[in-house]
Amino acid sequence: MEFTITSSMVLLPALAVWLSAVALTASRRRSQPAGIRRAAVLGVFGVYLAGVLHFTFFPVDVSTGPHAAENAVLNSLNLIPVLTADAPSFVLNTIMLMPLGALLPLLTPRVRSVKSAMLGGLAVSLSIEALQTLVTATLGSARSIDVNDLLANTLGAVLGYLTYRALSAQPWTRHLRPAPSVPAPPAPRATIPAQPPHPRPDPRP
Repeated sequence: MEFTITSSMVLLPALAVWLSAVALTASRRRSQPAGIRRAAVLGVFGVYLAGVLHFTFFPVDVSTGPHAAENAVLNSLNLIPVLTADAPSFVLNTIMLMPLGALLPLLTPRVRSVKSAMLGGLAVSLSIEALQTLVTATLGSARSIDVNDLLANTLGAVLGYLTYRALSAQPWTRHLRPAPSVPAPPAPRATIPAQPPHPRPDPRP
């Protein structure tokens, strides 16, 4: 038996829940400009993530039966980099993760360098490829598992971060920059009150 799971069946309800949660959080912090900006970034990130999942996982063609997923992973696996790359697919995969590289420094203060953006893009791309492998192995859906996608996605995240850094240096984008992290003040040291000196006994009788 075969049937198809479309993105609207999964992503639209999930996106509605995500945006509702973001809107609820923003309404509680409407007096804080930083909270409103973060809610806007989270909303954009949710829409972007739904788009990435739409193009990388759906539609899922589910095949049931004892031999439905037999050899599906091996038939869709490519571990040879660069030489087997398809130029249009490589460019599209690069563009797909450029927004992630621009959003990461707005989402977390840990992304403040090219290296951290590269590691973030690599982690997301590895997660996509691992989930595609799982879907292919369990549901028999023919999804391409390609090492060139990993390279293109990581490059896209780096290019997106460099674009963010170039734009954030402009005067008209100051309000979009994340607030610098302020170190917490040191905890006050406990002071022991000085004890009054004990009177020395008079040796005279």
